[in-house]
Amino acid sequence: MARIERARQAVEDILEIGEYIAVENSNPAAADRLIIRFGDVFRILSTQPESGVSIVHIAPGLRTFSVGNYVIFYRPLPDGIRLIRVLHGARKWEDLFGPL
Repeated sequence: MARIERARQAVEDILEIGEYIAVENSNPAAADRLIIRFGDVFRILSTQPESGVSIVHIAPGLRTFSVGNYVIFYRPLPDGIRLIRVLHGARKWEDLFGPL
């Protein structure tokens, strides 16, 4: 099985997204479905890391893959992927990346 390495910030992003949907939108079931969907996509990306779009202009090796309204930021590894961030697509995410 391919490896999925998660940056601390990516884990925090996923938890915040789930909490927002569950609490602010009063829809815990939708939050659970989205978190499960993220996990499914992470597993697919870990076996097909070149599937996403390269955004090397932001940081070397960085790629993105969209899931609904959210954007997964990751880097391919020799045996999987490293998740960097998971953000809502409406955010001005270019400003959120410092040195990676």
